Amino acid sequence: MLLRNFKFLILVIVFLTFVSTTSSAKIIHVPADSSTIQSGINGAVDTDTVLVARGHYYERINFYGKAILVTSNFIFDSDTITIDSTIIDADTSVLGVADTGSVVVFVSGEDSTSIIQGFTIQNGIGVILDERAGGGIYCYSSSPTIRANVVIKNKCWSGGGIFCYEASPIINNNHIKENRGTFGGGILCGGSSPIISQNVIIGNSSSQGGGICCYTSSPSIRNNTINRNSSDALYGGGITCIYQSSPYITNNIISNSLNGGIYCYGGSFPVISYNDVWNNADGNFVDCPAGVGDTSWGPNINGIPCDSFYNIIMNPLFVDTLNDFHLQENSPCIDAGDNSAAGDSDLDGNPRIVDGNDDDSAVVDMGAYEY
Repeated sequence: MLLRNFKFLILVIVFLTFVSTTSSAKIIHVPADSSTIQSGINGAVDTDTVLVARGHYYERINFYGKAILVTSNFIFDSDTITIDSTIIDADTSVLGVADTGSVVVFVSGEDSTSIIQGFTIQNGIGVILDERAGGGIYCYSSSPTIRANVVIKNKCWSGGGIFCYEASPIINNNHIKENRGTFGGGILCGGSSPIISQNVIIGNSSSQGGGICCYTSSPSIRNNTINRNSSDALYGGGITCIYQSSPYITNNIISNSLNGGIYCYGGSFPVISYNDVWNNADGNFVDCPAGVGDTSWGPNINGIPCDSFYNIIMNPLFVDTLNDFHLQENSPCIDAGDNSAAGDSDLDGNPRIVDGNDDDSAVVDMGAYEY
């Protein structure tokens, strides 16, 4: 209870700090002040907050370059039920139009001060380029902050869940699941360098890169749990690196993919270290740099066989492999990560870098949750 109250206090402080950065900042309540989220955004100016009550909102939204916070009441209650109950839905049958596009759009040079937080984002089919892109969230030449959302059941050609092109968004603390894209079921990075951290990326599917597809990109992919994603044409159900991509992949758990864990080709040279890549059909490490995945190299600090980059191939021992990706007390992922790549807190908001295995050495855990 004390920890929960502390987390709640921190969220409130962050919120009050955001809205008080200028004396003119205001809070626009949806639906009390504006009937739709988009009308709330239209009436907002930089540093304003659009605060959305629980409800099911059938619409698409565009930030139009505004440095604003669009949030549900999750910012106050830190309750995942609020995320599940505050839904932005681009369902064509309800909206009554054939082309609903992406659910959330960032195309006006937004930076990290444009924030979307605390929503379920669903049923988008993407913006039309050569093919549809960004079913759930579309980022083009924009780098917003996307945090604490559930991005679910969106589908399009590229980036079923989230599409990044020439963009560097911060994508953290989200659940990205059950999305579909030909390239990048969960996330597609094209010519981009996003920070993808502390997300659960699960049950997404594609032809290339079921969880994440990196195309001529160098994202930082760290402390994520990437599980049960699939790729039905080429390897790389977890992460695919193509066409000279050089992502930094560390502290992740990549498991139970149907078509390979990490797949590299087309002149891609990712840095792959301190990950648990386990039980991925068709291979855990496919065409990866030399030495990656060769666990005959020696043990890590916990005595577990690893390669020279401290990657392991062990059952992560989730509490529940289908629904609960917290670690059991004897998980090999506890105290097995790289502290230099750790954030301050995990997906639950608990402190990172604690001594989870009681060996008098505090080391960050692999995956989205700290034990």
